[in-house]
Amino acid sequence: MTENKENIIKVRKELLSKLKKKNVTFRRQNFWRFKRLKKTWRKPRGRTGKVRLKKGGRVPSPGPGYGNPSIIKHLHPSGYEEVYVSCSKDMAEIDAKTQAIRFNGTLGKKKKEVLLKDAEKAGIKVLNP
Repeated sequence: MTENKENIIKVRKELLSKLKKKNVTFRRQNFWRFKRLKKTWRKPRGRTGKVRLKKGGRVPSPGPGYGNPSIIKHLHPSGYEEVYVSCSKDMAEIDAKTQAIRFNGTLGKKKKEVLLKDAEKAGIKVLNP
């Protein structure tokens, strides 16, 4: 069982590294024409908009083909699943092989120190120490 979990993380890391190379930046229609338009993506809504009509030679438009495989969706780049933790009860249910913890932003300094010690004892990876 543990070998299977380690293999899952290896596969996730490999897929993540491959997808970083394939990453497409979607840009706004006609961003090169006007200085006032930023490069950030906005859905084209014009009646005759060539990007909306998916004409050739235009900027790519987001669609189902650009989605990530389900095995790596919602993962941290390290290959672990992120689990938000705000108390020690939340850490009891974590699987150290496939999951890593991220502390909530509202946690205080004292409580974070206690949770860090507990995570070290359990061998759990902390994403934002």
